[in-house]
Amino acid sequence: MLKVKLISFVLLLLNIFTLVYSIGTNRTYLIKKDFLSGLKGGEFSVYDSTGKIRQYRMESKFGATHDVRIYSLPSKTLLARLKAKFTAAMYKATVSILVNEKRNEWSNGTIEQNFKLVGNKFTIIWNDNRILMEGTVASLNTQFIEEPLGTVLAKFRKRVSSLFWRNKYDLQVLTDKYPDTLFFLGVAARDHSNKKIHRG
Repeated sequence: MLKVKLISFVLLLLNIFTLVYSIGTNRTYLIKKDFLSGLKGGEFSVYDSTGKIRQYRMESKFGATHDVRIYSLPSKTLLARLKAKFTAAMYKATVSILVNEKRNEWSNGTIEQNFKLVGNKFTIIWNDNRILMEGTVASLNTQFIEEPLGTVLAKFRKRVSSLFWRNKYDLQVLTDKYPDTLFFLGVAARDHSNKKIHRG
């Protein structure tokens, strides 16, 4: 009888842990692109899951290449940066993400587009980790996949309404291992490279 109670207690603890873990690693955001950004690259507002509370702002700087800054709101603290390189075709950029605000510690990495006959594929190297950002042809979905384990870290979907109006993305983050700003930068890079493809 004691053994049965002990097993039941352990199972209960496992269920509680699983529930807490899933709640802590399932954040959703609505990312809305500004309708107009002038000569700058795309700029975005990042909202909570309700689409009502603006939490972050992605702003671009004037320049010959894609140059993005992510700020927390309402404090306007700089959290991350992306700077694209001059390339003939494939998108390449360096990223820098704030990992410790008190010590002003930043961690650097890269986002690089890979050739793919159909669909889209990027490789993100950050903090000695390798992440694939990949979408299939004619799909509005893109996933962030950690290598070599194949774990899905996050995914975003471009809303169908984006085909007729300004771009909107639903981002779902499934991990606490990486800062959410890394995935925001991924969305910005994907959006910019897609615009470049359509322009020719």
